[in-house]
Amino acid sequence: MSFKIMGMVIYFFVSGILVHQFDLNRHPTSGRPFLAPILAILFPIVAGILFPLWYAFFLAGTFIPSVFGVDPRLPYYFKSPFQKKFGILCDYLGIAFYVAAVGLFLYDAAKFFHLF
Repeated sequence: MSFKIMGMVIYFFVSGILVHQFDLNRHPTSGRPFLAPILAILFPIVAGILFPLWYAFFLAGTFIPSVFGVDPRLPYYFKSPFQKKFGILCDYLGIAFYVAAVGLFLYDAAKFFHLF
């Protein structure tokens, strides 16, 4: 059990570093702008296979708004047209993923303690 938790923490940090390394919001001169959206979607899918489902939803709630959402530190004219149109929607989608992760976590905890 402790190895799984350590694996989850290591997976979170490694995938977060890789997603943010290629993110155009934080590194405008990145040579591979297409990698951040692919990694932001791919890492939660792989986590859903390796770890509990609530962890995959937690990763999706973390990475999708950070890549596709609105970055409040950027001026409006530096934002991409996608961020201008759908950035707030992606931020709300991240909140929905967090709520789903908490719900699935509570369901797994109730199942573990045989509450139903």
